[in-house]
Amino acid sequence: MIVKSVRLKNYRNIAYLDTSRLSGKDDAQDQKVFSDLFADEKKTIRYEFSPGKNIIVGENAQGKTNFIEAINYLSCLKSFRTAAEEQLIREGCDAAYLACEYKRRDHNGKIEAMLHKGGKKSIRVNGLPIQRVSELLGKINTVIFAPEDLRTLKESPGLRRRLIDIEISKVRPSYYTSLQQMNAVLKNKNTVLRQKLPDRTLIEVYNDALVAHAEKIVSMRAAYIEKLSKYAAESHRMLNGSEELKIRYRSCCDPADIKTTLSEKLASVMESERERGFCLTGPQREDFEILINEKPAKLFGSQGQQRSCMISIKLAVARIAYESTGEYPILLLDDVFSELDTKRAAALFSAIENMQVFITAAEYRSGFEKHNCLFMSNGSFTIQ
Repeated sequence: MIVKSVRLKNYRNIAYLDTSRLSGKDDAQDQKVFSDLFADEKKTIRYEFSPGKNIIVGENAQGKTNFIEAINYLSCLKSFRTAAEEQLIREGCDAAYLACEYKRRDHNGKIEAMLHKGGKKSIRVNGLPIQRVSELLGKINTVIFAPEDLRTLKESPGLRRRLIDIEISKVRPSYYTSLQQMNAVLKNKNTVLRQKLPDRTLIEVYNDALVAHAEKIVSMRAAYIEKLSKYAAESHRMLNGSEELKIRYRSCCDPADIKTTLSEKLASVMESERERGFCLTGPQREDFEILINEKPAKLFGSQGQQRSCMISIKLAVARIAYESTGEYPILLLDDVFSELDTKRAAALFSAIENMQVFITAAEYRSGFEKHNCLFMSNGSFTIQ
């Protein structure tokens, strides 16, 4: 799969950017639905993205990261930088518009998003509105590496669960549905637990529902992390020689017997949950540990090692996506060269040979001339 063109209006610091090859011609659907945004726009900036490597060069704060963030957002309706979507809207504006045209093996398509102040948003796929994120997942698949990923390795388990949940959902939309259903059960159970005298029978009903959803979620997480660990280890050896990378799943129960072990655990903590007023165990409290040579990377790994770990994990995510869908995802690499020497950079380029890739870089490097190189300044592409 590849991204053919991207169109942005009032997105972060990007006032207007259109990489469509149809210069000066607005899509009729855009005119009808988003006329207020585009009424005064007269010209476009045209580029044809390479199906291989696209390198975006520019100084800091010029819009490089915002550009790849927008592509990633259109794949999953989540920003990898903020949960506050109003931050995606350009300062002083009431709405932002994002769109991309993409090409899959068997069809072409278009995804559009309109984000409004106050949290309202509307999403269209091929001109038709969608109501649920699950309807979008899988239309295009992106895998992104950014400096923010180091927080995933070093900080709370919630960030690591978020990574796994998003990536599984992209290749298995049914996982996202199960996750949403489990979260609804947890919300209801926590409401009961906050009552003065939580009802044991009602808690047991919610526990049974939680176990039913956990059977699907834990089994899919276990299978995914097993593959992720294997493929990430292979990528890491390619980038770092003899270092051994391992990912260990810290499950809430025995993945080989989820129903029995989680049911017993929930029963054992019921009184503690009634006293404390919230859920104490379940898939929502799981973690996975990233190890270098059997030691926790977040404690013993250098900044460079931690960075290499996350790059290796993202390469593994891309490989799993290919195995699951038959198509490589679109790879987005933000500031990936800042701590890679020439040898590691060459190894990375070799590993991403078959994918469409968007790479940001603060400086032009020797070798970039072999690829599609774009220059970004003040939120616009320029030719040098």
